[in-house]
Amino acid sequence: MARYDAVAEWFDTVMSGGGPTPDQTMFWDLLGPGTGRCLDLGCGTGARAPGIQNLGWHTVGIDLSREELRISRASRRLGAVACADAAHLPVVSESLDAVVSLATHTDFDDWASAVREVQRVLRPGGTFVYAGVHPCFIGPFSELRDDGTRVLHEGYRDTQLRFTGPGVGDGIRSRVGVRHLPLPDLLNPVLTAGLRINKVVESPERTLPLLLAFRAERPA
Repeated sequence: MARYDAVAEWFDTVMSGGGPTPDQTMFWDLLGPGTGRCLDLGCGTGARAPGIQNLGWHTVGIDLSREELRISRASRRLGAVACADAAHLPVVSESLDAVVSLATHTDFDDWASAVREVQRVLRPGGTFVYAGVHPCFIGPFSELRDDGTRVLHEGYRDTQLRFTGPGVGDGIRSRVGVRHLPLPDLLNPVLTAGLRINKVVESPERTLPLLLAFRAERPA
């Protein structure tokens, strides 16, 4: 059973409430308008799909959680969905114009394999946009104090699946776990896969940036 199956209903309520989250806004800005085929990798319940489709993209989704995909199908947020591992995508090579993924590098068991699959399914000139928590400042090792400051503990290079830690708290990560990746382990697989990163942005908090996003392309 996928880790998100047991929390799918609760997580959909959390993700569907309110307006766009900062990480959603970041990758919508990086993706920009388009009319081609876009894969939402790790789509969950499809809660963010309307924002991508509002840019003009024809969006389909892939996720490992059958329960989240059941909710997505019922809501009809995505054009089509499939249950699959990100490291083994059931997608024809060079068939997509864009791939987007949001806050998944801490969920995937094998980020490098997932990125290689992204490169494979993108057409030459296609775009990969990713946004997630900033690996330098957010993770099981990063304790948020009551006064809003953060204390970084040992564990930055610990990549095992964790359900506890100074920075885990009692939210989604205590339920499904978190696999922290140091910054090089997040970005180097993108370069090794043959994708070209052409823009990196951080969220604009006045103290520590909480989010990191990038846009990469498969060279034509």
